[in-house]
Amino acid sequence: MNRIPLGEQLGAYCITSDDGQRVYDQIHPLLREKQPVALDFSGVEIVASPFLNAAVGQLLRDLDSETLNTYLKFENLSGVFKPILRRVIENAKRYYTDPAYRAAVNKVMTAFSEGEDD
Repeated sequence: MNRIPLGEQLGAYCITSDDGQRVYDQIHPLLREKQPVALDFSGVEIVASPFLNAAVGQLLRDLDSETLNTYLKFENLSGVFKPILRRVIENAKRYYTDPAYRAAVNKVMTAFSEGEDD
């Protein structure tokens, strides 16, 4: 089992998409090769959806949910954050399998990012 100690690597806060991307870059090649991975949240106090979207959500772009369920484990994740993880996974599944939903999300995100420049 490949164990990723998030508390040691990132500290008490798993919040940013940049940190999530670093985790994704570590685990994606392992999961593609069907190697088991455990994300260990020991020492992590706060987990936010931008982190989970980048670390876990985008895995569903080219891995099926059965592969994730089989090979990706979450250890020591506080129950408070499990609903956020579930929502991230549900949204990612829909985003990567429903072209109409993906187009709608992309349109909103584009409009949002263009509005920030005002």
